[in-house]
Parts: sequence; C-alpha cells; structure tokens
Amino acid sequence: MKNKVSLIVTALLLTACGSPKYAPNYYTHQTECIGVELDGSQILRAWANTGQEVDAIEAAKRNAIKEVLFGANYAGKPLCDNKPLLPVPNTLTNNQGYFAKFFQSNGEYFKYAVLNEVDGEKDFKKNPDVYIKAGFVIRVYRAALKQKMADDGISK
Repeated sequence: MKNKVSLIVTALLLTACGSPKYAPNYYTHQTECIGVELDGSQILRAWANTGQEVDAIEAAKRNAIKEVLFGANYAGKPLCDNKPLLPVPNTLTNNQGYFAKFFQSNGEYFKYAVLNEVDGEKDFKKNPDVYIKAGFVIRVYRAALKQKMADDGISK
C-alpha cells in the first residue's frame, strides 16, 4: 500500500514540477454586452486568441457576430437584447455553405461588425511565445444583420 501511495505522489510531483513553455489559452472569456446605441447596434466586448493583431481583430468580429446570431447569452448590461437572431437549432449546421462564405476572410460579416474606435479599448496581453489573448470593443449592427439573414432566407 505504501508503494502505491509513494508511486502516486512521485508521479504527481514529477508532473507538477515541470513548467510549461507557454501559457496555453485553453480557457475562454465570455462575450460581454457593454451597451446599446440609438440605432439598435450593440456594443460588445469580444475576445480572440491568435498570433497577430490584425487576425485578432477579425476573429473578435466573427466571434461577436456568431454570438449575436447563434448564442446571445453574453454577460453584461441588461439593456442588450440577448436573444439569438437565429434561435432555430442546427441553423449553422443546415446552412454550412452559406456561413462558410459569410465568415470567410473579407466575407460579408465585416459589414456588420466594426471595431469601436470611439471607446478605443483594446486589451492586448501578449504571450511572449506565440499567442495574443485580446479583447476588443466591437459594434455589431444587429438590425442590419437581422435584415440580411431574412433577405438571404436564413431566418423567417
């Protein structure tokens, strides 16, 4: 019995003592609603993990739009409409081709989300090895996005 305990303790010590080469970004931050503008657009803080700043901004825009379209259970102020624009289950799966084209690099999505330069908030936390964990304040044009989905036959 003592041998089993000492073997387990030794294994734990060996695995615990090794320090990681980089800080992995396996955890995620929840999208947060900061406010609603008079035109109905929502101001969200969205997060991205990537290696370059430009990629991080685009990833944060895509994440914010995906949250508005499919998730919409973000934290933050209660004035935000946190119901998804596309509440029907499997909408993303059933329209994979459409959304692959919509979210591709320089796809249609970029018309509906912009980096909010008024606040100008960017929280860069650079990992010295590779990753950037970045939070951006993104304005999502919710009404225009809803109209786009209706015009394209994705929502009813």
